[in-house]
Amino acid sequence: MIPNWRSYLAPKHWTTWLVVGLFKLISWLPFRWQMSLGKLIGAIAHRTMKSRRKIVERNLEICFPALDASEQAELVKQHFDHLGKMLVETCLAWWASDQFLYSKTTFHGVEHVQTAIDSGKGILCLTAHMGPIDLGGRLITRDCPRAAASYRPDLKRPLITDWLHYARTNYSGISALSRDDIKGMLRHLKAGNTLWYGPDQDIIGGSYVFVPFFGQQTNTTMAISKLAGRTDSVILPYHAIRKEENGDIRYEIHFEAPWTDAKTSDELTIATRYNAMVERWATANPAQYYWVHKRFKTRPEGESSLY
Repeated sequence: MIPNWRSYLAPKHWTTWLVVGLFKLISWLPFRWQMSLGKLIGAIAHRTMKSRRKIVERNLEICFPALDASEQAELVKQHFDHLGKMLVETCLAWWASDQFLYSKTTFHGVEHVQTAIDSGKGILCLTAHMGPIDLGGRLITRDCPRAAASYRPDLKRPLITDWLHYARTNYSGISALSRDDIKGMLRHLKAGNTLWYGPDQDIIGGSYVFVPFFGQQTNTTMAISKLAGRTDSVILPYHAIRKEENGDIRYEIHFEAPWTDAKTSDELTIATRYNAMVERWATANPAQYYWVHKRFKTRPEGESSLY
């Protein structure tokens, strides 16, 4: 339980507590029931969340213009199915046992983790909102030493912020770090620890550059270069995906070869390389990227909105 839970007993927080309680109940269900529930949630969201569905449709239109109307509609349905299951998988990330999760997961490229560890430097585990992201963050703690999660604080809903900090700290054993706490993340990496970081969203504030993503100049953070360059850390890319075959669901963690040149590369180069990597992941598994987010919201000066 979060240490300051007594400060959140007012009625305005009851809805959030109810959701947390439901998540805990979901974590106790048999796995097949959990996935069936996720599929149902996704189907309901597809039918009822019209504004979010329009964002998904527009993002797919921008990124996959070759799709015809029926192909796009099918991909939109698959994406909401993914979102429903990802919600349930967050419950697994927070409460499932290591034994169960590892039995459902295949780890690829673990030799790259060892290469990063052997460098003796901090490790910036660089990911994206791809696949079951929270579950992926939990799973990499098997191989990555002293791995702290990062999270984006919700300034309007402090209970959600405190809960995310608690949940992501609980499964790694290392205090999670707010993305606003740049100094804390720098200290963590300088000490030779691991930080998992997924900065592929259009967030107002901070330093950013416009670099290509699916053919569009896209607002991309420069924090990757700052975190790795200032601490001389190794960048270890990874992503998680869900595999469904013959009614069975399994997970895969894919580690890629470390980037060891962050200290000598400029912000533009790192940001461009990052977006190209995320584009490759999203192209390979298009239903499992986070298309409900307005990734192209911020435009270069003089460009009109894409939404």
